[in-house]
Amino acid sequence: MRIAPAASSRQTGGRSRSTACAHWLAVPTDSCVALGLASGSIELRDVTTGALLESFGGDGVAVAALTFARPPDVIVAAWDDGRVATITLQAPRL
Repeated sequence: MRIAPAASSRQTGGRSRSTACAHWLAVPTDSCVALGLASGSIELRDVTTGALLESFGGDGVAVAALTFARPPDVIVAAWDDGRVATITLQAPRL
């Protein structure tokens, strides 16, 4: 598993595929990536196609960090206001 802060639009030459800025990404395999967004939402996307696999709504407080836990169908996320939560995915991705 790899985890890293996502590149800002400044680091990518100002180009972005999404209207929301991704703050964090976690990659459990080569098939999907979890994005923690400034809106507080978390998106699970297919690495190859970029297709949205699952989405978890936000409340406007930016995601501060996230990672995949064991079992790999669980995401642990933290927000800028100090909240921490575990999110169980609908289907394991590994």
